[in-house]
Amino acid sequence: MDRYAAMLHDVASCLGATKTFELQKLISRHVSSRKSDPSMEDIHTAFSFSDVRFHLGHRKDGVSMFDAASAIMLEGIGHIRYRGEPGNT
Repeated sequence: MDRYAAMLHDVASCLGATKTFELQKLISRHVSSRKSDPSMEDIHTAFSFSDVRFHLGHRKDGVSMFDAASAIMLEGIGHIRYRGEPGNT
């Protein structure tokens, strides 16, 4: 738990408290959706899909910003990028 708290402190210093809170909500959604989505094997997989989920949750001119059928993502709200560090879990 100390490593998790230290990580959150580092994230908050870079992103601010509001974005850190949003990140924590994404993590909790991953944990709760894991049972219904077997492809979400670990937190690294969940973070790699964060940008898709972020765009699914937003609309532009009434249209979802990510179309799963065509894999087209609309621009306009930025992106969430994730790069895991080898050996860190």
